Amino acid sequence: MSDTNHLKITSFNSFAKIILPILDGMDWHGDQDSLLEALPYDIDKMDLEDFFNTMANLGFIAKQTETNEININEIIFPALWIKDGNTPIALIKRMASSALVYSGTTGEYKQLSLVDIKGEIITLTPIKNEREQLQKESQSWFWWILKRFRNTILIAFLLTFFLSILAVLSPLMIMGIFNQISAKASFSVLFMMACGMVIYLLAYVGFRTLRLQVLSFISVRLSHIVGQEVFKRILYLPPNYTEIAPVSNQLTRIKDFEGVQDFFSGKAFSSLLEIPFLSILFVLLGYFSLKLLWIPVIIIASFITLSAMLFPLIRQLNMTASEHRKNLNDFYLELFSHMNTIKNARVQTIWLNRFHQLNDLTIKSSHRVNTLDGFINIASYFLISLSGILTLVVGVFEVIEGKLTPSALIAVMFIIWRILAPFRTIFNIFTQLGRIRRSVEQLDRFVQMPQENRHDATSRLEKNLRGEVAFSQVSLRYSLDAAPALLGVNFDVKPGDTLMIVGHGGAGKTSILKLLLGLYTPQTGKVLIDNINVRQINPIKLRHSIAYLPQQIERFSGTLRDFFTMITPSISDEQIYNLLEKMKIRKEVDTLPSKLDTELGASDMSKINNTFLKKLYLATLFVGNSHLYLIDSPERFLTKEEQEHFATLLPPLLESSSIIMISSSPIFAQISNKMLWLDQGKVKAFGDSASISKSYFNF
Repeated sequence: MSDTNHLKITSFNSFAKIILPILDGMDWHGDQDSLLEALPYDIDKMDLEDFFNTMANLGFIAKQTETNEININEIIFPALWIKDGNTPIALIKRMASSALVYSGTTGEYKQLSLVDIKGEIITLTPIKNEREQLQKESQSWFWWILKRFRNTILIAFLLTFFLSILAVLSPLMIMGIFNQISAKASFSVLFMMACGMVIYLLAYVGFRTLRLQVLSFISVRLSHIVGQEVFKRILYLPPNYTEIAPVSNQLTRIKDFEGVQDFFSGKAFSSLLEIPFLSILFVLLGYFSLKLLWIPVIIIASFITLSAMLFPLIRQLNMTASEHRKNLNDFYLELFSHMNTIKNARVQTIWLNRFHQLNDLTIKSSHRVNTLDGFINIASYFLISLSGILTLVVGVFEVIEGKLTPSALIAVMFIIWRILAPFRTIFNIFTQLGRIRRSVEQLDRFVQMPQENRHDATSRLEKNLRGEVAFSQVSLRYSLDAAPALLGVNFDVKPGDTLMIVGHGGAGKTSILKLLLGLYTPQTGKVLIDNINVRQINPIKLRHSIAYLPQQIERFSGTLRDFFTMITPSISDEQIYNLLEKMKIRKEVDTLPSKLDTELGASDMSKINNTFLKKLYLATLFVGNSHLYLIDSPERFLTKEEQEHFATLLPPLLESSSIIMISSSPIFAQISNKMLWLDQGKVKAFGDSASISKSYFNF
């Protein structure tokens, strides 16, 4: 077992209290920050759903099962037992005939007989084991996720079976009522049959409602799982997949699954569940008339043939319409991103013409898809109407020949309609099936895209960084047709050094920091940190060990406190105030009505200028205990006096760390002992800061 004594969760919530005992039994090796990052935002309102998500964030997949004295020995401990439907109890360790358990309500350990453990059990499996099994089976990722719902889908399947049985009873009941009316039956008989109809309708509505709830659960839960996974994977895509790709492509990845969610909650999936049970109705129809049995067979064959003929056209039209919609969305995003430039250049007419062209293409492609949808609806209506006419014509001859009664003909018409209804539904949404299939394929391809190694909660740095950096003949090109951002760069930084990087805009200064952060890898040469090639270091672990100040400052949603807890979840309010005091913005925060609970996007923050935000960013450099500091343009938005104050805060860090700073301010040159002068991606000078700074600033 792992040692979780150094970890702490401050909450009276029973679900939150059982997490540490379970993690201890799962041999989990994480730190306090990893644990806090995995927990829900409002831990005191944590429920079973939040427990599932927390365990997934920590690297475990949770599965529900029912247990009793027969199969309790098959449950792998540790696990979670939901006693009496609402009391969480952690099953820690199995004994001979008992178990060591921990109650989230009382916060106490105790032994409990295995025969007393009955009800809902949540078992936990490391996600990496599930992923390894998936790779062995070469399965679609989406279908692997869908397998989690096999028991729920089985319930929906059974409910559909009961509905199919009711579908058999309904024509028989209609035929019986018609026969009784024709025979002038007594009022009591009709009353009993009416009561039977009421019971039938109640059962039908009840089963349909239950199936609707089951399918809605599958749809919502599937959307939650896939949505979370897609969002996480977008966050951990390598930068070359996200920086170059348009924003609309990123949004499409998140929204593309909505059609699949609607498929499971709509009529299409229900219709697919009904198809296997149509054989019952075929048997009943054959019992009434073998001639009439051929009518739904012919109509179904017509549906299938027409679908096969239209499928290539539907696929082509959907792909074209999707491409045109994507291009129009790209245009909108480009327009809003460059609105001021467009107005200043007075090129509104050109952009208006571009909009007309893209909008016309989108409208025309959508019109073609809608026209095809209309044709499919007309074709399905024609086939269903044709089936009714054929049934009536053939059925009348059957009645005349005495092979059918009038009441049986009515029942037969109802049966044929019931057989064809699922096929008509599927045929009517045939144009959507191509989009759904493409969405699933795109989802599978997206999941297979290369990812940076994720900062799973089970991972720790093997050792702390010392802050030693070396570049050896490093060259970087962001794309094949782009000029080199860096070309043959060499320099080194030792612990205790402060390196100042200077050069013109586009000289490659920020590219140096991107390589050190593991955002990119060089095409040639080596980037070493503590004599280890960055290619061999988990980039997520690496970034957690580096204090980094970006050039651009962004106003994130959340409170001032959240701004710091995003970096170190365990930071206290006292530590935050000390950092604010260090950056001389404590008084400004104290004047805010909500202080640390002030929302960064709220109206009372609108008066805060970029200087305040920059100082907030600078304060985050002193969170934690990093040994490598990467600082990009610290002088931006700061006055000379504020730059000098920040410069006085850096030397104490050098006792056990190194600093690499991009700056054009002479103030920071004074505290640097090394300088790297870049020119068009090449090293123009590297060495003593005092001598190089004279040449650079005179230059």
